[in-house]
Formats: sequence, structure tokens, C-alpha cells
Amino acid sequence: MISTELTHIVKAYHEEGFVFPLKVLEKEELKYFRSQYEAHEKALDGDLDSDRFKQVHLHFPWAYKLATHPSILKHIEPILGPDILAHGSSVFCKQPHDNSFISWHQDGHYFKHQSQKYVSAWVALSKSTIENGCMRVIPKTHKTLLPHTEKYDPLNMLKTGLTVAGPIDESAAVDLQLNPGEMSLHDVNLVHGSNPNTSPHKRIGVAIRYVSACFTQELEHHEVIVASGKYSGSHFKILKSPPKGTLEECIVKQREAHNEYKRLRKFKR
Repeated sequence: MISTELTHIVKAYHEEGFVFPLKVLEKEELKYFRSQYEAHEKALDGDLDSDRFKQVHLHFPWAYKLATHPSILKHIEPILGPDILAHGSSVFCKQPHDNSFISWHQDGHYFKHQSQKYVSAWVALSKSTIENGCMRVIPKTHKTLLPHTEKYDPLNMLKTGLTVAGPIDESAAVDLQLNPGEMSLHDVNLVHGSNPNTSPHKRIGVAIRYVSACFTQELEHHEVIVASGKYSGSHFKILKSPPKGTLEECIVKQREAHNEYKRLRKFKR
């Protein structure tokens, strides 16, 4: 039976399209994940292109552990059911005084899918504040898929420049400020974005995207993880075993896999 607390969380999620803040990491766990990310960043030796931080759950043990963390999945299960796939992941880090931003968009625009059984968890490994460019959302916009356009900007952390085509009422925006170890959840179709980091501190967040095991899509996709329960379908390729290897080996594997994924998607369009 779902607890009263989780029932309220699910109700708010469905009504508003998001819910926050939810504490998911204890102090020592946070220290571990933050240190692992910092080591990862350092090992890249200045190559901080956003492509280096995509689908990290498939290639780095620390990110796999985070994507399958029981405290996160406890909040996902009442929304998606017991059989859950980790569909994707990205690390979004804004360096101090970083002018990078994320344009207003809906993640659902990317996928031609037959279900909205898709939840994004944004896990804060540092403070996420208005000053350092926390995620912002427009409540209740998850109920309609809006037209988008692509406006390239070198400072946009979305390389395609995906942007809602029409005007956005920014006066309705909610800033999802989080303490380290907390997370927010948002619907795949919720309009969201973020502003630059005007502070002297890093803003580090890991976005993990979960889908129900019954979820399907037309868009070509990489492997997924069975994060909870089981998967008896054939739509997705399943990661056979957790990632392993040295940090340097994992970095090479991620780079190669991501380049191949981009090549295949471009070829099949």
C-alpha cells in the first residue's frame, strides 16, 4: 500500500506536472556521488562538452548506482508501477559564472511515443538555487504537447537549440531550488528550462529519465537498464550487466558508444 506521503506526492505530480523537494541521498551517499562526479570531471582534463556526460548510467558505476538507488525508485514506482526502466541520463553542470542556459522546452518533443509513462528525476549533487541557474518549470504545461522550433545558440546546453515556438508566461515559472541530496520529479511534457549561473559556485545535477516497462517509442534508442521489477518486452535492448572498469576506460567506452549512437540516428533519419 502506498503511504499517505507518497499519495500526496503522486497527486501533486499529476496535477502540476512536477514535485519537489524530495530527499533521496544521505550525507555519506551524497559525499560518494559528488566525489565520483568530481573525479570524472577531472579525468576529462578540460573536455567538458555536454556529450561527455550523456547516458552516464550505462558507462559509469557511480551513475548506475544512482540510477538504481532505492530512495529514488521509491518515489518513481507509485507513478510508473513496479516495472521500471532507466531510459536515459545526463549530468548538467554549470561552472561558476557560467553563461550557459537551457531553453524552454518539453522533453516529450524528442520522442514519438505512445505513452506518458515517463518521469524525469533531477538529483542535486550541489545546491541548486536561483543564483546558480536551477531548473525552472511552468506548472500544468504537461497536459499539451506544444510546437517547437530549433534556435541554435552556443550557450544553450541543448545542442539542437530546441525551444517552444510560442510565447511563455515566465511570470508563472517556479524555481526548483534544491539542497544537495534532494531531487525533483517532472513529467516528460512539462515545459522547463534554466538560466545562467551568476554565482561563484558550481551547480551539479544528474537527470535520470525513467519509463514504465510498457513504454514504446518510434525514435531509435540506446540500451536501457531494468532499474526495478522486470522487463519481458522486446522494444528496447537491455544492458546485460552493470558497467565496470577504471574511470579512464569508462570514459573511452562512453565516448565511443555516444559517437556510434549519434551516427546510427543520423543514418536512419
